[in-house]
Amino acid sequence: MEIGSENDPQEDAAIVRNPMHCMAPLSAEKFDKSEFLSAVGVMGEIYLQRIKRPAKTDSTRSPWGVKNLSKRHDSTVPVFYGELLVQEAQIIRNLDFACIAGAMSSDCLDECKRNLAVEYCSVDLAAILAQRYKDNLGPLEAPKAMKAAFSILGALDYLHTSVLMLHGDLKSFNVLVVGDFKNVKICGLGPLSKSLNPDGTLDTDSNAENDMVGVGLWSAPEVFVKNSPNISSKVDIFSFGLVVYEMMVCMPPHTFPGIMDLVIAAPNELIKVRNSQKGQDPDLMDGDEVVMVIDSSDEENDPPNKAYEVDSSDSEMHDGYGSDGDGDDVLHYSDGEEFGETDDEEYDAAEDNTFERGNEEDDWDIDGNFLNYGCLGTRPPIPAEITFGKEYDILMEMFYVCTYKMFALRPNAAQLLKALQDNYPAQP
Repeated sequence: MEIGSENDPQEDAAIVRNPMHCMAPLSAEKFDKSEFLSAVGVMGEIYLQRIKRPAKTDSTRSPWGVKNLSKRHDSTVPVFYGELLVQEAQIIRNLDFACIAGAMSSDCLDECKRNLAVEYCSVDLAAILAQRYKDNLGPLEAPKAMKAAFSILGALDYLHTSVLMLHGDLKSFNVLVVGDFKNVKICGLGPLSKSLNPDGTLDTDSNAENDMVGVGLWSAPEVFVKNSPNISSKVDIFSFGLVVYEMMVCMPPHTFPGIMDLVIAAPNELIKVRNSQKGQDPDLMDGDEVVMVIDSSDEENDPPNKAYEVDSSDSEMHDGYGSDGDGDDVLHYSDGEEFGETDDEEYDAAEDNTFERGNEEDDWDIDGNFLNYGCLGTRPPIPAEITFGKEYDILMEMFYVCTYKMFALRPNAAQLLKALQDNYPAQP
């Protein structure tokens, strides 16, 4: 779907309409070459897409109200303490790093569980961002966002290079904040965490019996390709880029104010829908399937501003995945009416018909503001109404370089960490 070369400053300029009928105006913001960009291998200017959606009102549904964004938040107390906490404690008991929750190298599993349970008393980044969205406070303050970025990258560098482990489920819900950003720690290590080879690629021998990688709104594009040989530590880097995006826009990636989805599809269903859901041009007589992209290939290298259509059958965004697994290796979420609230009974999203397109009582409206799953694995546009000062430039640049479609172009955690240390004058 992309225009031009992956090495072009305009790379990844393609935009998938979200929702499908969305015709909100798009523009691009130019960022000149910087020392940070040079440090991570970008030798020219970059453009970030901005989208001008309708202004939200007090009655506009919050994107944080969508169910199944976080298994931990939607699970019952017995499931959390009896299953999730045990799984995580078994992984971190031999780890020792300040920016990983509960990682204090203990031989006693029960002690590790207790330490981890205490860590979970901290608020998570998602809750902080959800409150800022509700209160219309704008992006997270840049120093706090940078503190989070340094801490998360430090933890990822430790996992990827010292432990040889892929986190596999990085998102704002799995980032804990102590005090007023005094400390920031990642959490959520579990069945989706995978062993890596020293070069950062997936260790297929160690993961032979459980090679499924978690899928969701924070996933990299290669995750959606069946038997992809490109699963590596760069999966976490893409997810990290979307956490940076969350801190700037205070919304989960690929969501928007007024989103009508009540629930995010269960992983196996999400993969199938993501790889088949494409935009349709109502003017086409024969029903050819198309996707909407933004033209950025003009000779003068101007910001992209022209929309046109491309046959989606040639798009890597829609490689057929067709999962045949039983779903045991991927997340199964539970119910919750609002963000942070749970019911007493365990809930399986795979059995929830809320997601199904249409029923006898209320046919699904194709023109409604529903998530276009075809946009997953892409770089989401930034809302145009948000104003950023110069102190956010490095965060914008970091978001850009971490969300390249081609995994090989994404810098690793060590490169990002060093680039930040060398170019951010007020390290937290």
